[in-house]
Amino acid sequence: MPSPSGGAAWERIRFRKRGRTQLPACVILQRISVQGKEYMGKEIIFKNVAEQSRFTLENQNGRTENFEDVDIEVYLEDMFDDPEQFVILTAPEPRHKVRYVQACVQDEGIEVELGIQEEGTRLLGRLCTEEECYRIFMDFYDNAFVPDLSEYRPVEF
Repeated sequence: MPSPSGGAAWERIRFRKRGRTQLPACVILQRISVQGKEYMGKEIIFKNVAEQSRFTLENQNGRTENFEDVDIEVYLEDMFDDPEQFVILTAPEPRHKVRYVQACVQDEGIEVELGIQEEGTRLLGRLCTEEECYRIFMDFYDNAFVPDLSEYRPVEF
């Protein structure tokens, strides 16, 4: 397993978990500036992720660009075993409008969220099985993932 790089300014989106908001230690998006505004129950459009030279693989322990496809599977296995874990895979540029794929374990199952990059980045999510989660991550990494967006719903905060 690659060792995560440290020292980066982690600014990530929020996963919903059992009625509370869990803030993963990462997602390459600008921090939401709440400043007294109520965002619960609303879809939020994030600033697009800057282009990068390589894929990044992240969990709550850090971020790395030095990994192989087997490391993605290891990160996902760790997440399936520990509901406090999450995994984010970010492409160097959007692939079929998807900039990143992220997942976490919820009470209802595994939630997979897609960062759809257009004039801003919006999150679409759905529940899936472990096998579907593996396939989504691996197909995204292999540039074979073309999501059927009708299966996903906007993520609300």
